[in-house]
Amino acid sequence: MEQDTGDKRMLIVDDEPNVAIALAENLEELGCQYSIEISNSAEDAITKINENHYAVVLTDYKLPGMTGIDLVKEIQRASPVTKVVLMTAYGTPDLRETVRELEIGGYIDKPFTMSQIQDIVENVEERNGFLDSRISDTTLKEIPIHKLLQNLISNTGAQCALLINSNGYPIDTAGVTMGINVPAMSALVAANFAAQFKSSYHEGTEYNMYA
Repeated sequence: MEQDTGDKRMLIVDDEPNVAIALAENLEELGCQYSIEISNSAEDAITKINENHYAVVLTDYKLPGMTGIDLVKEIQRASPVTKVVLMTAYGTPDLRETVRELEIGGYIDKPFTMSQIQDIVENVEERNGFLDSRISDTTLKEIPIHKLLQNLISNTGAQCALLINSNGYPIDTAGVTMGINVPAMSALVAANFAAQFKSSYHEGTEYNMYA
């Protein structure tokens, strides 16, 4: 397949046209560095990918007739260098593990802010899976993260401890997370810290959250 060597292209795939258009328009307004195109089905996306080169594909997970994971596999066969960012409102530990194994460019749970999706899209070519590009694999290996989280639980009496990056991606967890929507909670914390670094807390009827 002959690849386009002109402007870097991004393909947004969502079966809801209004959502795809809104994403494209907002990314363009925020100064997105890619030339953006839209597909409203996996089949159309595959056709476009076979005909053109896209640096990034931003796709919804739930598509008619094909999941986002199926589309990722088709993209990797047709264009191994293309990075894929998967959007989903159906995030589960199993799905996140599958995404990790596929080594795609990024993953984000809905709902998300435009600043979050912009940051992922603009840096996806430099990213490695879920991790923020500022955190190297070597750094993570040198720090006993899980042990530190376990110590934090012991010292505070918390039910669980989460370590997330600035974009709301969970890096590691310790303790009991059953019944807790980890991706949603992580996104909430990241959004609260977006403006400035500060501590925060939420006290509810089922659990209290401190960041």
